Amino acid sequence: MRKSTRADIAIEDLLGQITSKRLTTTHKGKTQQFILEWLELVCQYEDLTPLAANFQPVMKKAMLQHSLVGYKPFYDVKTAEDLEVKKGRAAIDYDAYIIVVHQVAANYDNRHSFKQKQRNDIQQVNQTNIHYEETDFGQIQDSMVK
Repeated sequence: MRKSTRADIAIEDLLGQITSKRLTTTHKGKTQQFILEWLELVCQYEDLTPLAANFQPVMKKAMLQHSLVGYKPFYDVKTAEDLEVKKGRAAIDYDAYIIVVHQVAANYDNRHSFKQKQRNDIQQVNQTNIHYEETDFGQIQDSMVK
């Protein structure tokens, strides 16, 4: 915990980033990286604030859920948890939620990167360059290079 004007500004900035950071379909990069960056912002915030001002685990879970709701796999995690609570079971705690979203993110990233790799392979297979060379007799000869 620090007490200075600079620390106060950093705290306000971190709080703004934590509460406004959203994983959307336009996000470039891995979902796991997004989650790690969000968790890092929370750690930085809690390092700069007194223990009494730190977020409770239930609040951190709610904020993380809100930042991930833009992707269906994470929305499905929340929906599944809500169904379990309606059945009378306890909601998962913050630490367990982080484990679950990391697993979902890893699965999503693996599936997404595989599709992207396939798309790039298809583009490379279909790429053709044509070069024209002049022969000794002044005739144009075309050759295909793949």
